[in-house]
Amino acid sequence: KTASQAVFLFQRLEDLLAGIPGGGRGVGGGRVEGGLKVDVPGKGSGVRIFSEDPSKITPLKPLERMLVVEVSVYNSLTDWKYSYLKVEIKRAGAEVLPIIPKDILLIQDASNSMAEQRLHFCRDGMIRCLAEIGPADRFNVVMFRERSLSCFADWAEAKQENIDKARKFIQEMRSEGNTDIYTAISEQMNVKRTPGRPVVAMLVSDGIPTAGMVASSDIIGEFSKLNNGAISVFAVGTLQIANKYLLDLLGYCNRGDSLVVTSGRWDIPDSLQRLMKEISRPVLADTEFRFPADSPSEVYPLLASNLYLDRPMVLYGRCPRGLKNLVFQAVGRAGDVKC
Repeated sequence: KTASQAVFLFQRLEDLLAGIPGGGRGVGGGRVEGGLKVDVPGKGSGVRIFSEDPSKITPLKPLERMLVVEVSVYNSLTDWKYSYLKVEIKRAGAEVLPIIPKDILLIQDASNSMAEQRLHFCRDGMIRCLAEIGPADRFNVVMFRERSLSCFADWAEAKQENIDKARKFIQEMRSEGNTDIYTAISEQMNVKRTPGRPVVAMLVSDGIPTAGMVASSDIIGEFSKLNNGAISVFAVGTLQIANKYLLDLLGYCNRGDSLVVTSGRWDIPDSLQRLMKEISRPVLADTEFRFPADSPSEVYPLLASNLYLDRPMVLYGRCPRGLKNLVFQAVGRAGDVKC
């Protein structure tokens, strides 16, 4: 019965196509319908009516051959329901994808809780970070206590005179006043964004707010909702007892990451410069991951970080134990091209 219905439907489709203006018989047993050659079953070969040109289905440029994906799966002896997975996505080679110019915010906590002893090493690290700014990048340096103060009124080009001015601005930072982290970072939402050009912020703080909004969960939730992935936040804690919960989730929920310098304040400059190098060469921005609607898997973060030449993009998740295949699509921008 099913086969006979299929034949009937296909014949009905032929009858409908026959009514298209300009219809007529074509070569090879097919019929030309408005420039489209349609096969008649069993009467030769031609272009199938349901054949599609991939470039006409989606504007996305495929990048599978330009990326390397590594998947690790962990099975717990105490959890027989789920497997846990880690997906690392890296650029396949040094010249496969071009580096995208970025806008970088260097945000330094200069409140009393930082203490001059640690701020001294933070200033050193910030000055080193200036040397890692690319020639096509734009940047700004921000100091905050109860409010934020920017070195430039708008994005500055990576010219020597601007680098010198930023260096002087950093050297004049002093530890004083209270800490209002939420106000300081939310004020950065006023920066101008250029489509296809990622905005990356390096936030250096002990993560201990003493003014304004002080509850960590409130700061994380309110800023993440306000930001909605527009700025990638990389948070750096400057001492072992830094508020890791706040710093971790500010990065995790805002396309970034976090690290806490636990080995001593003298390691702050190296840590800042190393992180700056890792995020200095983005190749894919505004990334998102799409899974089938009926996918039984959970993968986080929901807002993925940018893809950097010197830093892998990492996803974590879980899926039903024994699942053989997990299909997903990663979408992002390489300059003006959506991939």
